[in-house]
Amino acid sequence: MTTNPAGSDRSEGKTPTEPGKQPVGGISAIRVLVPALLIMLVLHTLIIFNTLRINRMGGQISATTQSTFTFNQTTKQLERTSDNLTDAARLYVGTGDETYIRQYFEQENTLTELDGTLQELALPLGSTDVYEQVAEAVRIIRERSETDLQAIMLAASVYGTDLSPWPAFAEFTLPGALAGLSDDDKLDKASELLGDLPYLNSRNHSDGAIDEAISLFAVDTGRRIGELQGVMAGYQSLQWTFTLTVISVILLLCILMVVFMVVPIRRGVDMVERGDAIPVNRGFKELRLLSRSYNDLLYHRMELENNLRRQSQTDALTDLPNRLAFENYIARLNWKDSEESLTVFSMDVNGLKERNDTEGHSSGDELLQEASRCILSVFGDDSGKNCFRFGGDEFAAFWTGKSEAEVREAVERFDRLQEKHGVSISVGYAYAPKLSTARVETLFEVADKRMYEDKMRRKQEHPELFAAGR
Repeated sequence: MTTNPAGSDRSEGKTPTEPGKQPVGGISAIRVLVPALLIMLVLHTLIIFNTLRINRMGGQISATTQSTFTFNQTTKQLERTSDNLTDAARLYVGTGDETYIRQYFEQENTLTELDGTLQELALPLGSTDVYEQVAEAVRIIRERSETDLQAIMLAASVYGTDLSPWPAFAEFTLPGALAGLSDDDKLDKASELLGDLPYLNSRNHSDGAIDEAISLFAVDTGRRIGELQGVMAGYQSLQWTFTLTVISVILLLCILMVVFMVVPIRRGVDMVERGDAIPVNRGFKELRLLSRSYNDLLYHRMELENNLRRQSQTDALTDLPNRLAFENYIARLNWKDSEESLTVFSMDVNGLKERNDTEGHSSGDELLQEASRCILSVFGDDSGKNCFRFGGDEFAAFWTGKSEAEVREAVERFDRLQEKHGVSISVGYAYAPKLSTARVETLFEVADKRMYEDKMRRKQEHPELFAAGR
């Protein structure tokens, strides 16, 4: 692949800015990435912490909801226990089966357990009203149990049941009026105690207290759940804020990476493939430093290429373009479509071989150097790249845009200048009015033939210069 290290500058013979001379600005990627990563770390920590708070709020809401269900089930069980106490007492009075007494005290134990459970459910809410209603219901049930025990003792005195296994009866004695009743009256009185209006009203009062407790508990738990849901909604809003901030930071980093990293790298790759210098005013500072380092390498490579090119196309002795440069120059002229005139000069230094043989090659080299200075002074242009040494003592020059009169005047001036430089150079030229219609090789053949004619003339006039032959 043919490269062009400096792009358009290369074609104009220019080089990139000298190494270390290109100023590098821009912001460092580290200064962008490190704060961004710290922000991301803080945000993710906050998201994790906030997620734990949301989960805790959700757990509390779930626990409160579950406590409502448990409280309702427990209060219903309290109502059933109250009914079971009455039923057990009535069944014993009616049958005398002491199994019902055992069932009665089992329900008493259940009542104590339910009382404790309901207190535990009500106290965390700080609801004294609920607690008071539960306590009132239990108090009424326990007061009613005194009537139950009295009825059981009346029936037990008739059925002859031993009540000593149950300590509650040890602290309870029948009034004298009841103790003196007959067996039938005792049973009637026991049934009456369990079915009179005060007893029934007591049951209604306990059930009412339980219903009121359920209602108050529902209000308190609803308020508590509402408070928890409000706090949870705040945490969720904060979570969305954190999440959107994270997304924004990621999006911003992606944009920065694309604008200041991906795009400059992509452009830089294209420029490297073309062999162009990379601008150092794009992307992050690290990328700009890399671009400058590449440009420094490019500068040194181009300098080396220029030196090698100059050495490969420059004659080391005379510092004129050599045969390779001569052939390239002819090729460019043949491709050039111009209406300008073209003049081709063919020159040959006379007496070089004799100088080498008699005075040594160093003297011959000096002759060639002086001849090149003479040729450049007359035929060289501003660049000095139109004069060539393409052989041992053979030189050539090319002119464009000159009239034939200017060419003849230059040849005459060249003849006069040779005596001043102490050299003898045969010259011939060929002139074409338009470069577009001429072939350079043909013109050079004509110029070379005329150079030989000039050499023959000089040989006749100064035979001493050609004693050793050409």
